[in-house]
Amino acid sequence: MSPTARVFLTGRLHVGGEVEKHFPLGVALISISPRQGDIIRYIHKRIAEDSTSDEMNGVLEAEILKKIPETLSKM
Repeated sequence: MSPTARVFLTGRLHVGGEVEKHFPLGVALISISPRQGDIIRYIHKRIAEDSTSDEMNGVLEAEILKKIPETLSKM
């Protein structure tokens, strides 16, 4: 590999250890976490763009908006 090469990867926390195994000369790991408001805005946007919107109702949308951010915050 070229000494000036730069690699950008994204993944879950456990991926960092795997990356370090394959790059023994060192890596810089930066941990970021989305804010709950960002997640909710993203979900709203995706629901609004859904081509099968007739299958969505207020109860399902509310459940999605509750469960997904809740699940992500536990990771």
